[in-house]
This record gives sequence, C-alpha cells and structure tokens, in this order.
Amino acid sequence: MKPGPKPKTAVERRATGNSGHRKKTLLVDPVDAPPAAPLIPLDAGPIGDAPDFLSAKQQALWRKVAPTLQTLRLLQAPDSLAFGRYIGWLVRFIELEGTSRRRPIVEKTAAKRGKMDRLDKGFQALLLVDKRLQEYEDRFGMNPRERQALMARLAGAPGAQPPAPAARPKDGEEVPRVKDSPIGGLRGTASLQ
Repeated sequence: MKPGPKPKTAVERRATGNSGHRKKTLLVDPVDAPPAAPLIPLDAGPIGDAPDFLSAKQQALWRKVAPTLQTLRLLQAPDSLAFGRYIGWLVRFIELEGTSRRRPIVEKTAAKRGKMDRLDKGFQALLLVDKRLQEYEDRFGMNPRERQALMARLAGAPGAQPPAPAARPKDGEEVPRVKDSPIGGLRGTASLQ
C-alpha cells in the first residue's frame, strides 16, 4: 500500500477544481469512461456444420451435441475446431468403452517372481481419454460447476448485458419479501420447513 493520503477520483478532482496556476489535463475515471466495445462479440454467430476433419460418425455426434451447447451460449463459431477435437476424443472414448466392457479390467500375468495383477492396456487408454475429455468438458462448461463459473465470467465480460435492476418500491412502501426464503433462517425470521 502506498503511503500518503488516498488519491481522489476524477469526479472529486473535477468538483474541487484546479487550485494551482498550471493547466491540468482532464483525467477520466474508469467508472466515468464509456464502456469499451468487446474485443470478441459475445454472439459470434452460428456454429455451423461440423469441421471437415471429422468422420461421419463424429459429424453425427456433432449434430447431436452442438445445438444444445449453442443455445446455452457455451459454444460459438470460434470454438468449432476445439469442439471438433472434443468430439473426436468422445468417439474414441465410446469405442474404447465398448471394447473394454468385454475384457476384464485386471489381467493375471505370470512373471519369474510369481503371479501379478495388471491393468488392461485398453482400460489404461480409456482412463487417459477420460482425463482428456474432462479437460475439454471443463473448457466448454459441460459440467455444472464449470458452467456456473463460465456464465459468471461471461456476465462480467466487457459488453455483456447487465441484469435489469430490481424495481424500487415507491415512498412509504415496504420492500417485497420472498416467501420461504432461507435468508434470515438462523435468526428465526424465515419460515423454513
């Protein structure tokens, strides 16, 4: 923290005026500045069709999953290549899952020192692909926790539409209270059942 008095905001400096003889440039406080245009528009357009590098099976899965994510505004046109890679890994996972169901997860092997239990190589590959899919799902907000975090980041992004303010009560009116709200539950002012 810097020593000395707290610096005044641009609004306070404008209100007090210039006490000296030197001409001062007008400083604009970031709060007073007009909102900057977003670098990437939030609605970057329709996602379109699947990328060309996907197989027919992968493109069918694309057409099944992509529209839902786009309606949630989690998938946009610039994301199409990364989402295509996710779809490729998802098809691999489905294929590995089908083959690993038929085989045991643990194989019994014999070595010079005795018998050993080893994980099946197909199962190990399945675990690696599953880890990769989890990383992609976090990026695209496909699990609830990451979806909430992504929505919060989008809400705070420059150019995002702020939520409409709540209607203020007129003079003399009480603030409307939500029935059965958990707020005040510990004080005994809420009726929780």
